[in-house]
Amino acid sequence: MDNAKILAPLFAVLMLVGCSKRDEPATVPAAPPPQAAAPAPAPAGPEAKPGDVMLSEGKESGALAGASGTTGGPTQFGDPAADSEAIAVADAPSGLVDPLRGTPHLMQEPRPPELVNAENKDIRRTRSYAMQPPTIPHKTDNYQVDKYANKCLTCHSRTRTEESQAPPISITHYTDRGGNFLAQISPRRYFCEQCHVVQMETKPLVANTFQDVDALLAQQAKRQDK
Repeated sequence: MDNAKILAPLFAVLMLVGCSKRDEPATVPAAPPPQAAAPAPAPAGPEAKPGDVMLSEGKESGALAGASGTTGGPTQFGDPAADSEAIAVADAPSGLVDPLRGTPHLMQEPRPPELVNAENKDIRRTRSYAMQPPTIPHKTDNYQVDKYANKCLTCHSRTRTEESQAPPISITHYTDRGGNFLAQISPRRYFCEQCHVVQMETKPLVANTFQDVDALLAQQAKRQDK
C-alpha cells in the first residue's frame, strides 16, 4: 500500500513528460545552402567590347581562325592582329573571295577603282550580231530622258538628222507590239538607255571568250571544207 502511494506520482510525471514530447513538432533537417554556379570560362584574346563582331563555332569560324591558327574558337574583329591573320587565311584558294571584287575578303571593304570618263569619239563600232543595239559613241552626262523630254531626240529624231548629221532612229522604233507602223516613236522604245549604253576606256572586269557571229560562221565554213 505504501509502495503504490510512492509510485503513483512517478507514473504521473512520466505520463506528462511523454505527452509533452509527442506534442512537439518533428524537426526537419535544414537543406544545405545551394552551391554557386561555376563561372563560364573567359574567351581567349582581348576583352570583348560593344560592337565587336563574334563568329559562332563551326566551319565559318574555322576559315577565320584567330591568332592561334586553330579552328573552332570565336574570333573578334576588334583585334587588328587577329584580323590581318584571319583575312590572310581566308584569302587562300578555299577562302570566301569574290572574283568581281578582287582579292579582298568578303568581310573587308575593298578600295573602289577610280572612275573613268566615257568615250567621246563619235566613231561607230562594229556590231557583234545583226540586231545588236549600237553603243553610244559619246558622253550622255546630264541627259534628260523622261516623260517630259528626251535629249536624244534633239539629234536622232527623223526631223533633226539633216541638221545634226546623226544617224536616224531605226524604223523598228516606230512599230508597236503588233508590228503596226506609227507616226511617232513607240512608247516601248522611248527610253533609249534601256538598250543603248556608253563605253568606258577601261579593262573588263572578267575575261571572256566571246566571238561574234562572223567568226562563228567562218569556223563553221572551215569545218565543212575539211
